[in-house]
Parts: sequence; structure tokens; C-alpha cells
Amino acid sequence: MVSFLSSTGGGLGGGLFGNTSTGTTSLFGSKPTTGGGLFGSTSLMSTAPTTTNLLNQTIIKPNTVHDLIQGAEALAKSVSGPELYGDKRDEIVAKLNQLSAASGIGKGYYKHDAPQVDYSPEGIFYRLKSVGYNRQSNYKDADGIVGMVMKTSPSNVATKEQRQKVIDALFVILGSKPTVHAHVENVKPLTDDLVEFLFYVYDKAKGRVSAKDVAQFFNQTAQFQQLQNQLQCVKITPRTQVSEQELMNYLKQPPIGYDLIFWKQCVKENPDPKNFIPYPIRGFEQLRERQKLQIAEINLQENLINDLRERLHTVQSDMSVLQNEYISIKQTKKQLSHRLLRILATQVLLQKYCKALDSDDERLHAALETVNAHLNAPGQIKEKIIDLLNKVETNSDVWKAQKLGAAKNKNVTIDKELTTDEVNHIRRYLTRCRGSLEQMTKKIEKTKKDLDIVMKEM
Repeated sequence: MVSFLSSTGGGLGGGLFGNTSTGTTSLFGSKPTTGGGLFGSTSLMSTAPTTTNLLNQTIIKPNTVHDLIQGAEALAKSVSGPELYGDKRDEIVAKLNQLSAASGIGKGYYKHDAPQVDYSPEGIFYRLKSVGYNRQSNYKDADGIVGMVMKTSPSNVATKEQRQKVIDALFVILGSKPTVHAHVENVKPLTDDLVEFLFYVYDKAKGRVSAKDVAQFFNQTAQFQQLQNQLQCVKITPRTQVSEQELMNYLKQPPIGYDLIFWKQCVKENPDPKNFIPYPIRGFEQLRERQKLQIAEINLQENLINDLRERLHTVQSDMSVLQNEYISIKQTKKQLSHRLLRILATQVLLQKYCKALDSDDERLHAALETVNAHLNAPGQIKEKIIDLLNKVETNSDVWKAQKLGAAKNKNVTIDKELTTDEVNHIRRYLTRCRGSLEQMTKKIEKTKKDLDIVMKEM
């Protein structure tokens, strides 16, 4: 199933964007109107029929019912019972006519005084035909998406610079108005020498111009002639969704040469009726064109996937660089935070040196004086600890004898006496206590001196 470019009818009179230039000057200089353009001189060619073409095509019907019956009888007689020779040669002619009708080529004769019968791929006896399914467009008319089929190699519109040249040419054809610009939507290769250029027109005063209005403007004779000369445009059509009424009418009426029962069966077996439309395929050429379009679509998807992979790789590389920068910035922030804390602490100290002592400082000074007095005053903690330590060191034997005597008076047996290690342990403990008290005393004295200096400075 291949998505074809949808199309509608040709251009109408009147300019959508006002009067525009109708000259045939090429994008790269003045050239004759019969050739030359952005991609060089080429001859125009028709493309395969599309879904919306089928919806809008007009079936040529006979003028009367008599003509219809007469045409059907002539076709049936040419393949079943020619009356040319009146012998077995008529059977051979019938088989030849059947072969021509099945192949969709040539002309058939069945009677001397009757007109010849033309065989075409639209005939009911044509056998090289089938039905495929085309994907409907997802664009709405308000989106303004227009498809322009150009006869050029996909490599000629592959880069941004090449696509910008096409946009510049469209800008000139639109009248070179500063408020009206064309923008690229997508570029899809159809075959080796056909490209579908999707774009939309934006008007600063109105927004996006509808797809049908843009297609109607470019399909005018003068504008389309410029598209042919400068961009080698084959056709330009709006990419819009098919209305429900158009779809119902299309599905109800089988294409020319298709049996109604077979067509209804194809409509019933549509794998996705919401997105796909049955599409008649006649002959090997149309089948090959569909295959080319399918290959081009696959190549386009592969290119998009490769582009996404490259972009993903680039994003991952950028993320690694940003991650390293983030770590560096985080480390710098931490260093700046530490510096800021030091600056704030210094600032607080400077403020305190410049300010008078408050009540909290006075209370702290009084508390330190009290602690110092309790520690260093005669008969206080420090002196008592020093005296106790001296007694332990000098009178250990006396205390031991007193303890033994007390135990004898109470009839208590001392199972275990203090060992030398235990005495040394007590001595070390008391020594540490004295050292701690001396350190505390020194700190208190230092703090007191600092407070005295501050008070003198004030």
C-alpha cells in the first residue's frame, strides 16, 4: 500500500494574492519559456493517477441509453461472435479480439458495415488489473499543505540551500510581497527523477492560507507556466483529507472497467477503512510505478531513521559535555560557598570589634570569672585535686594500713588488696584530671585577657 499525492481540480481565474508577475524569467536569469529553469531544461511528463483524482474524475457516459446498449453489444459481439467471413475464420478473429480486449490494446472488427471497437485498459474485459489501497492524507485544508511534483533528481533539493532556492522562486511567483512567504514542510522523492515538494504559504495578516486556495492560485495559467519554467513543476495539488461525502460517492461507484461485485468485495476487505482507500491498478506500468513509490518511501524512512540516529548521537555527546560542565560548575559553587562562609564569618567578627559589649557579652564575662574563681581560688577545686593527688602519691602505704585495721575491727577479711597496676591507674586518672583542669584554666585566662583587651579598646 503506497501513499500517493492527492490532487483536486485545476486552477481558476483571479489572483489569491493580488496581481503577480507573469513573466517567464528563470531563477538564474532570462531564458526562453520553452525550456530552462532551476534544474535545467527538461520535458514535462505525466505522473501516475492519484486517490483524489479518482474521487474527482468525470466519467464520460454515452449520451443515451441506446448508445450504452449499442456499445455493449458491439463489444460483446467483437469477442464472441464476429460476422466477417461466415466460416471458421470468424472464430480465429474472435480469439484475436479476446486477446486484444484482455490486453487493453488494439481495435476489434466484428462486421463489415459496423464501426470498429477500441480496446483500452478501461474495458471490462481487460485482465491486467487489480486493486491496491492508498493511504489518505492527514492534512486538513486549514493546514495549507500543498504538494508540488517536480521533474528533478532528489539530490537537487537535498540541502537547505537548494530548498531555499525553491522557496525564493515561489516567493517571486507569489508577487514578492513581504507579508506572504512560502515555507517547506517536507520533501519526498517519488522516483529517480520526480520529487514531491510539500510547502505551505503564510500570510502575516491572515495566517496560513488554505491548501485549496494556494493550489487554485498556482494552477492559474500564468503562475503554472512560471512553475514549469523555473521549477520544472509537473503538477501542484492540495494535500487535504477527503470528505465523507466524496468518499461515499467514490466507494459506491466502481471504477471504469471494474465489476461492481468485485469492487464491493475490495471495499469490504479494506484492512484499515479509516486510513486507506481502494485504488484501481491497471497494467504493469502502474504496478511498477507503485513499486517505485514504495521503494522511495522506504528509502525516505531509512534516511529519517539515520538522521534521527545521528541527532541522537549528537545529543548524547552534548549531554556528556554538559554533564562535565555541570560537575565543574558544581565544584566551583562549593568552593564559592566556602569562601562566602569565611567572608561572612570575618564580617561578623569585624562588626563585633567595632561594636560595644552587649549584655550577652557581659554575662559571658561574669560566668568566666566565676568559673576561674572556682578553679583557681584557694581551697577550691584545683587546689583540692592537687592536694588529693599528693596524698595518693605520698601516703599510699598509710591508707593501706588504715584500711587493713578497719577491716580487722569489723572482722572483715579483705580478699584482695590494691595492686600496683591499680594504684598506677588511679594515679594516671588523677594526673589527667589535673591536666584537664590546667588546660581549662589556661583557656579561661586567655579568654579573660581577650575580654580585657576589648574593654580597653572601647
